[in-house]
Amino acid sequence: MLRVSYSRIKAAFGCPRAFRYAYIDGLHSPEEGNSLLRGKAVHKTISKFLTHKLAGLDFRQSIDLATKETGSTLDAVGGKGGPEEAINICESVAYRLFPYHVSSTEEGISVYTTLFGIDCHIWIIPDVIIEKDGRIWIGEIKTTKRYDPRIQRLYFNEPQPWFYAHVWELANGVPHGTIAGTILFVGTPKECFVEEIPSTIVQRHIAKEFLEAGVKELTGRFSGNSLPHRIRCLTTFGECAYMPLCSAMMNPAYYDDLLRSLYTQSDPDARWPAIVEVAERRST
Repeated sequence: MLRVSYSRIKAAFGCPRAFRYAYIDGLHSPEEGNSLLRGKAVHKTISKFLTHKLAGLDFRQSIDLATKETGSTLDAVGGKGGPEEAINICESVAYRLFPYHVSSTEEGISVYTTLFGIDCHIWIIPDVIIEKDGRIWIGEIKTTKRYDPRIQRLYFNEPQPWFYAHVWELANGVPHGTIAGTILFVGTPKECFVEEIPSTIVQRHIAKEFLEAGVKELTGRFSGNSLPHRIRCLTTFGECAYMPLCSAMMNPAYYDDLLRSLYTQSDPDARWPAIVEVAERRST
């Protein structure tokens, strides 16, 4: 069964070598950029915060308990600003999220379907699902040190929120267009900026096309193709994590040494739940 997620599709359309290293060989570097670490720490804390909010605690109780529970994660965020900056981002996002009716947070959603004769398990993890004005919205949380209005424009053109909406609708068996849109929360150490981006017919069409094209592309990537040229060596978080391997491909001894010293290897499907377990959970 083909495992399909937004990140896998996006990677499949990117660098073939990076895709092979990450999703076929299961290689990953334990060293991550500070921005990525901070974003993960904030997401984990906000998820805890919303869990306490759903349990009936007030804002102060929820955020204090959440930051206490994720203290070790927040303390691990190094760089200028350190954990204090990450905690400030958590508070700014939590403050803007608190008035919304959040029905779930960081909850995995699975869809089993057949596309082009290929059995697919499609998986998404929206940051939050929000109920507002009688409609459902996908809530996405982004973190940054300084707010830039271009973030909203870039995100408006990003397939991710509409892909998530499309998969959510498939999972719940409801018509396309049920999801009202995306509510974007851009958290900074001083303030969280909120933007509501309504869904359109064009975006829903793009999401459907993105999924179908992605399944075709993933099928080719998992068919054992060789590693062609490398592209997109620079990412949002800096240099691609696999650049050292690409640079050492012509020196087998050095290449093997890098594998042992810089990378760890694990099952690339390890973060996916067992298919039977998901099916059983959805049937109960």
